[in-house]
Amino acid sequence: LVKETKHCQYCPRGTFQDEEQHTTCKMCPTDHTTAAQGATAESQCYSTNQCATGEDNCSWHAHCIDLPDDNDVPSFQCKCKPGYRGNGTYCQDACTNYCLNDGVCKKNPVGYVECACKENFSGER
Repeated sequence: LVKETKHCQYCPRGTFQDEEQHTTCKMCPTDHTTAAQGATAESQCYSTNQCATGEDNCSWHAHCIDLPDDNDVPSFQCKCKPGYRGNGTYCQDACTNYCLNDGVCKKNPVGYVECACKENFSGER
């Protein structure tokens, strides 16, 4: 309600009003917003955190990192977990094809890889 003109106005994005004769809008839950102004029910609030809702496309072996929305476009990043490598949407075991010259790949307790070289070989991989 605009007090000076006594006219109702739509609740802004990210808010709603589900009761008549009220002069204030209710906030959507944390990490939620509405598609447009004028929402009339909390059910019109949707999550902006795709990681929390499972709407991301991250690999099972990746962490999903929620990022700030960019011009109302939800944003997130996928990062492979330790012990895996890839672009986040595809993560493979970090030992796969990692060691050279028949070296044996081993993961430390944190998941980082190292190679054990065969006799007469040395180096990191």
